Amino acid sequence: MARGELLLELLSEEIPARMQRRAIEDLTGLIRDKLAAAEIPAAELRGTVTPRRLTVIADGIPERQPDRSEERRGPRLGAPQQALDGFLRAAGLSSIEQCEVRDTGRGEFYFAIVQTRRRGPSRIAAGRARRIAVAEIDALPGRAAALGAAADFGALSLQ
Repeated sequence: MARGELLLELLSEEIPARMQRRAIEDLTGLIRDKLAAAEIPAAELRGTVTPRRLTVIADGIPERQPDRSEERRGPRLGAPQQALDGFLRAAGLSSIEQCEVRDTGRGEFYFAIVQTRRRGPSRIAAGRARRIAVAEIDALPGRAAALGAAADFGALSLQ
């Protein structure tokens, strides 16, 4: 499977030398956590800093995320029609025949197996990385939060 790279570069006013190391460590940690939460694994994540720039590079991002299969428990057998209709809508199914009936020990319930085709990170990362950076920049320590106002997202790319 082909692998890509995510480059996030923030340009700013001059970052004091005493704040540079912590700022890049915190930004790299935030990006690592957010990519993991979005299920976008990176083989390597590294950050660099200069007096006017913070850069995080994520190497080894898979071309696409693996498809996901999720099991959802629905209402009991004999539940009101409104409960069945709501469950079918939430699961994206058109008929109760698409569900399995299982005994859980607490009664018989409908179960739906929902298959989700995953998009490639190139489509996800561009939008999510912008939102991640904007939402999380304020969590950086000290005056580094001022980077949010001066951030230039034009350098964002996934290749």
